[in-house]
Amino acid sequence: MYLTCFGEKYLKAMDNPSASRYNEKKRRRACGRPDAVQTKSGRNDLNMKRLKKLALGAVALIMAAALSACSDTSWVFDYSGEKIPAALYIAYTMTAYQQIPYHEEFSSSNEILKQTLEGKDATAWIKDEARKSSARYAAVLKKWNELGMSFTEEEDASLTLMLDASWANSGPVFERNGVSKETYRKLWESSRREEKLFTKYYDKDGIEEVKNEDLMVHFRENFASVAIFRMALYQGDDLTEAQLTENERTQERAQEYVEMLGEGRTFGEIYDLFYHDEVGTSHDAKNEEDVIPEEDSMKTWVRREDDANYPQKVTDTIFNEMKPGDSKYIVDEDKGYYYIVKRFDMNDAESSFDDMRTTILQDVKGDDFEAMVQSWTDELTETVNQSAVRRYNPKNIVTSLE
Repeated sequence: MYLTCFGEKYLKAMDNPSASRYNEKKRRRACGRPDAVQTKSGRNDLNMKRLKKLALGAVALIMAAALSACSDTSWVFDYSGEKIPAALYIAYTMTAYQQIPYHEEFSSSNEILKQTLEGKDATAWIKDEARKSSARYAAVLKKWNELGMSFTEEEDASLTLMLDASWANSGPVFERNGVSKETYRKLWESSRREEKLFTKYYDKDGIEEVKNEDLMVHFRENFASVAIFRMALYQGDDLTEAQLTENERTQERAQEYVEMLGEGRTFGEIYDLFYHDEVGTSHDAKNEEDVIPEEDSMKTWVRREDDANYPQKVTDTIFNEMKPGDSKYIVDEDKGYYYIVKRFDMNDAESSFDDMRTTILQDVKGDDFEAMVQSWTDELTETVNQSAVRRYNPKNIVTSLE
């Protein structure tokens, strides 16, 4: 009734002199409320003007309400029917924000939101990353459902344990930004879905199974068995004399360690010597807690390309300049470290294969899986809720509880 009285029907009645200005019955019929306006002789024009203003104001309110209804910001993207809730988008926005200090183009001289990454200002970069993550979430969930996959009770319990531990540290900040623990869990679930999908495709009896023989060939060609530790250097253009002297002493120690390895000392013995040199003590054989590590316990595997733990210069030197049995110190001037390295043969490759199989499989098929996930994403139809994108601006992220 409110819309009829102050809507188009009433405006037409008022704009027609024969229908409204001098015809009270038609005014009442148009309005539907006979007592809506009291008309007195000599004041018709004034009352009609006031009524028209009221009607126009009411129409404006109705239009505002309609616009508000169209600006639903409870979701941000719709991917072929899978809506990304605002809280999940905010969580991905926060994750992207937190990744900036680890980006290779990050400059410590600028604040996070004043960075330029991949040719974009930080705000645009964060929005793009949150959008990619949202699309990936929808694509992975769609494929997961298509294949009828689910988590086992054990997997679900394990996920809950890890989630609880992470939430204890990160939860308060996420909650401050409107992200609940249930939404935070969705990030973890999506990550675990990707792991299970990867296994579904490439592991034993998978859709595109990779045979063990092929994995072993890749293992031997692209991994090396080494023992390694590093020694820090002072860096900067204005080092003191004492710091420069200490750097020279570090280089001398690195040379001495390598020479001792060449003379037959074990890597565990060299590491023990390094430790005591650092703290200014000597090995105490009578102290049960002062134990020299077994050399086998210090062995680790390094990847030929893109090893997350070591600079490419270090892995290049290991694979291109060192044979099994060789020891060497490698200088990483960019990061300011000397790496002491001993390379071993691959005789224990067979015994280590089962432990390394997942890592090797990821190394062989990781890029293919990424391309496959991208193809799933490209198949989706995207609808963007621009009102929500504008509302959840990265500039509004709360980064601490202070």
